[in-house]
Amino acid sequence: MIKEKVAAYLSRRAIKDLYDIFVLVHISDLNETKYDISKLVSNMEYPSDEKTLSQFIYDGPIPDYKLMIDYIKRRYEIH
Repeated sequence: MIKEKVAAYLSRRAIKDLYDIFVLVHISDLNETKYDISKLVSNMEYPSDEKTLSQFIYDGPIPDYKLMIDYIKRRYEIH
């Protein structure tokens, strides 16, 4: 699932795809997904629609782009 979400984010830069990746890394096997996450981080561009994330999250805090990327990098130990 992360592979598809990485491809989707890199092609359309939608914040909801990045949020999905952010959620999925909590439950994904690090060894199986490290290549795809490395590809994401090395080709990362700012999302085109960051302000729309609040439309998709019904409860809890809404993470911003920097928080999500920093967490993903820490989780996969990418510097």
